[in-house]
Amino acid sequence: MQSVKTTERDDTFSMKPMKGSNKTLKILVLEDEELMSALLNRYIQSLKQEPRFQSLWGSSGVDIISLPSGFDLLTQDLSQYDVAVVDMLLPQITGVDLIRDFRKRFPQLGLVPISGMATDTMKRQLKDLLPDGVRLLEKPLRKESFYEAFLTALEHKSLTPQQLPKGPSPIVEGGEEPWTAVTGGIQKTVSVEKRPLLRKRAA
Repeated sequence: MQSVKTTERDDTFSMKPMKGSNKTLKILVLEDEELMSALLNRYIQSLKQEPRFQSLWGSSGVDIISLPSGFDLLTQDLSQYDVAVVDMLLPQITGVDLIRDFRKRFPQLGLVPISGMATDTMKRQLKDLLPDGVRLLEKPLRKESFYEAFLTALEHKSLTPQQLPKGPSPIVEGGEEPWTAVTGGIQKTVSVEKRPLLRKRAA
């Protein structure tokens, strides 16, 4: 699938800036379903009417970058982004792997994980990866639930480096670190188990 990059800018924001913040809010939306991506864009744009949003973040505008996959982001500098909305099932990579990478390299990035088909393994992994107060949103998304999750992500972004929780430790199952792979949109988790070699008995 060819990556499609769209940028939406809303220059109609007229808010009192949060202390120390006077820049465009930059948001990543990683969602491969076009209709859901468009819905997320509308939800984010409509947040400007929320008083809590205005008190949390002051901005001259908002840039929303929508991508159908996030595989290429593993090698890119995302330090300029404030919030990432991440679907769990994406082409080439899972949302769990993306969030693990984001938490390690950009601990101040606010996160909004979403999914309609997250496996139990994904949910267990996310519990160890996500900051306190951040949870997986189930599809179909409810606007109020999305608003609350997005505002929580903004609150995380507003923390100083000293206030940030420590990044996640590697997830270990059975003494070995698992790796994840996606084939046909289905995630598989593979754990390596060490077993002793059996010796042949003497005849």
